[in-house]
Amino acid sequence: MKFMYTVDAIPVVERQLSLHLMINRLIMGTMPRASQQQCFIINEIQPGFCVEADEEKLVAVTGGLLHAVLEHCKNCHIAISAKQIGHVILVHVKVDNRLYSRSFANKLSALQEIALKAGSSVSVTSFRNNITTLAIGFMNHNITN
Repeated sequence: MKFMYTVDAIPVVERQLSLHLMINRLIMGTMPRASQQQCFIINEIQPGFCVEADEEKLVAVTGGLLHAVLEHCKNCHIAISAKQIGHVILVHVKVDNRLYSRSFANKLSALQEIALKAGSSVSVTSFRNNITTLAIGFMNHNITN
């Protein structure tokens, strides 16, 4: 942990969270469902990829998305990756299946409500070549005002 001081000298604690390890834990937790659906999940996030975020909120959104995907696909490969663009972190979930149905859209809509409360967003970014790409976007936190 490191301390950062705001303008009015109130210490703000920054907690580094390994996104790679968090995703590994989520994948392990979904293994029974993934096995049942005959889906294979791979974590493509580099081990050193750390973010400053509320782990509980990020797990709720990311886990919710992963569970929604597993509920709506069979016999698929799921790849989870991440990248940073400025202060924004994007977690991509790529599924080698077209995930489009009213029930999946309803799940995403409900998940978007949770994501907004957590300071993030969930969106479908692509339906190309029978691959669905979903993204979770959030700010890399503890940026001083």
